[in-house]
Amino acid sequence: MENCETPKQAKEKSKLFGVYDTGPNFGDRYTVVWDKIADHNNNYSCFCMNANPTHPQGIGNHSACKLGKHLGKKINFTDLPPECQRAFNLMYTFK
Repeated sequence: MENCETPKQAKEKSKLFGVYDTGPNFGDRYTVVWDKIADHNNNYSCFCMNANPTHPQGIGNHSACKLGKHLGKKINFTDLPPECQRAFNLMYTFK
């Protein structure tokens, strides 16, 4: 598997705002919020996924979310499964 970027590189590259884990009882367990600017309804751009979002039966949803406890525990980017890190880095590369 190819190496994933460091959290610093990912944060600089993608405007990473927060990474959350709701635990194993949810299909879209992981949420990555990458934009620090909310829309007029206080929603933030995010990507919700399971541990293998690029698998044909995986979950990987582009969405908008409100920040709060419902997103789960805040974790580091490096705490995401490698396939989640890879998927996020492939999809959200800002230059």
